[in-house]
Amino acid sequence: MKAAFPLVSKGASNEKLMAGLFLVLVLYQLPIWLNGFQTFFDFLIISVIGLALDTLINFIRFKRPICSVSAAITAGVVSTLLHQDPLPMKLLGITAAILLGKHIWGGTGKNAINPAITGVFIVLMLYPVEMPLFSFSMLFVPAMVLSLLFLRVRPFAGLAFIVGMLVSFAAGGAFSWEKLITHGVLFFGSVVLTDPTTVTYRPVYGAVFGFVAGLIPFLLSGDLIWVCAAILILNLLSRVVDETQRTVRYHLPTRIQKLVHPKKEAVGAFGDGNPPRSLNNLTSAEILDRIQRHKVFGMGGAAFPAEIKIKTVMAAEAADKYLIINGVECDPGLMHDRWLMEHHMAEIEQGVEVLKRLIDFRSSVLAVKAKQSYNPIFRGFCDTQASPQGSDIRTKLELHQVPDFYPAGAERFLIREILHRELDEIPAEKGILVLNVQTVIAIYRAVMLDQDITSRAITVANLKERTGQVVFVNLGEKVSEVVNRVYPNPTVIFTGGGLMQGIISDDEAVITPQVNFIAIGKIPKYKESVQCSRCGICLTHCPAGINVRKLADLADCGRKHEAKAFHPEKCIQCGVCSFLCPAGRKLSQRCSILLRQ
Repeated sequence: MKAAFPLVSKGASNEKLMAGLFLVLVLYQLPIWLNGFQTFFDFLIISVIGLALDTLINFIRFKRPICSVSAAITAGVVSTLLHQDPLPMKLLGITAAILLGKHIWGGTGKNAINPAITGVFIVLMLYPVEMPLFSFSMLFVPAMVLSLLFLRVRPFAGLAFIVGMLVSFAAGGAFSWEKLITHGVLFFGSVVLTDPTTVTYRPVYGAVFGFVAGLIPFLLSGDLIWVCAAILILNLLSRVVDETQRTVRYHLPTRIQKLVHPKKEAVGAFGDGNPPRSLNNLTSAEILDRIQRHKVFGMGGAAFPAEIKIKTVMAAEAADKYLIINGVECDPGLMHDRWLMEHHMAEIEQGVEVLKRLIDFRSSVLAVKAKQSYNPIFRGFCDTQASPQGSDIRTKLELHQVPDFYPAGAERFLIREILHRELDEIPAEKGILVLNVQTVIAIYRAVMLDQDITSRAITVANLKERTGQVVFVNLGEKVSEVVNRVYPNPTVIFTGGGLMQGIISDDEAVITPQVNFIAIGKIPKYKESVQCSRCGICLTHCPAGINVRKLADLADCGRKHEAKAFHPEKCIQCGVCSFLCPAGRKLSQRCSILLRQ
């Protein structure tokens, strides 16, 4: 099986972030250059030296050219904080920053302390500089305002540091707009304390560490060296916290808009079966036999045999048992589940009635996204409705609207959302049966129509046009033939569970039970940075709460045997980490590789 990855990317990148930050640093330099043009040449010299030194060390370490743009940021911070110093001191600062602050720890993304602050701290021990940092000038305002945008990276630590400095000024009776500028309050909080590599992403720890680091130095003396020392201590504490504290489960995942929209009616239909039988004439054993014999499988993507899952729930010792029908279809590239609910709701209800003959559920719930509730099919949904083909079976489902974000359709999220229970165990073993809507239809087809489950509905999409259609396909049918029925003469074809778990399709690929989605489009470009920037986005947005960053590092280093300690089996392969990663890393691909070890 090939590794899966999202067919879309967030668009943000470390390169764009660093380019914007470098612009802010240049804006901070402009008022300084106006007071003495020599500082402009000093800035150019140490920038060139920093880039050259970083490039040389990267080449020695990796045996190939590596992007060293982060060295320009380091040079900009050193130039800003040491603008009062002579050029030799600045050269010492940038050299110490690159060697001791960065590469002695392993290079970009590995350093535990801010490289620029490390270089500045060493210079200050030899050549002290007193506050104020800048001369008062309103020309600093544009840089200050633009720098506030970078608080999004580490908002808690950065804002807390700013508040700590302001509180120290107020405590000393010297708070003023002029002091806000001359002491570089926003420079430290918005530029330095938003470094994702060296500052913790954890809100509480970041806020506490940031506030203390901003408060204490100015209560003591206010010298720049103490500010730098406080920041370096904050960096080390951040690394300890990030490496030792457990990742919290179920951070709010990202919202991803629907990227594929219906073009026209479905292509094809379910195959014909025998006339529907009366459920009253079937025993539990006969029902289970038909589900097994006709090979009903989970159609949400896992393709797990439905009969085994149902038997597990039947055997569970739970006092109360629950049925959750998953109609959320949260992947932004899928549309067929919603179409099935709009056109085959009666079959879904009869499938539920079949399951109720096997298990006495305390409740039966259909989960849909909140925005779907406006559809007429869901209005008055809790009312009893007649089943198809004149059957006398009548059933009733509860409708539960879940928040509209990805991946809200994950099994454990639905259980938490609907039943308010957190599970580490297999849900079926706890008496909770979660089935995709098409799986329930397949149960109806197998039991009531005595029909082999050799066909199913999937989504076929055109990524360039952002359109798609519901297409009925046969298992074993060639993927290329399916695509040609909808979008003739395609170039690149993708298959998989959805837009967020796509793989490039082979010429001879066929429809398997795992295929929910086929698409045509261009191969997505993931421009991977050399190193992880430790921004923590993959950690805070992982719906399974796993340490994605650590697992990816272990996969890259070939230390896959160590991955078990970080539970890669909890990965639901949603692709959110890859979608959001500003370094463009194929994180979900790495995790899926570990899952197959």
